[in-house]
Amino acid sequence: YVNRNANPTFTTSYNYSNGLMVNCIMVIPNVGNKKVFESTITYDESISPKTMFYTFPDGFESYPYSSAMNFGTKPTKPPKQIITKIYDPSNNLLLDTWISNYNGYTLDNNGYLSFGIASGDQQQGLAYFFGKTTFRYLCQ
Repeated sequence: YVNRNANPTFTTSYNYSNGLMVNCIMVIPNVGNKKVFESTITYDESISPKTMFYTFPDGFESYPYSSAMNFGTKPTKPPKQIITKIYDPSNNLLLDTWISNYNGYTLDNNGYLSFGIASGDQQQGLAYFFGKTTFRYLCQ
């Protein structure tokens, strides 16, 4: 909901397989569900951190907070690649494709993700994770 609209401006459908989000599609519901973007996510099956950040490619406004908020069950694997296709909703033409690759993951001695590398295009929903990133955890 944007600017006090009574109806949602955009809606996103999330598709999961084995507890991991594999696809999400954002549409404009009040104009016939015209597609805005679609993301496909693959995961690094070789590593299983104790906890993982949320992966929501549609998090354009909320990305600074999405790693700290409770959205339910977190993924058990880190992303390997995210491909996001941006569409012109007025004519369904593909405008751009963002391809991001994630690798170089390391775990600390307690099994938590401590390092990763994101290359390619910067995904909006994961803008906090780009380039070489070190992760730190604070226990309460």
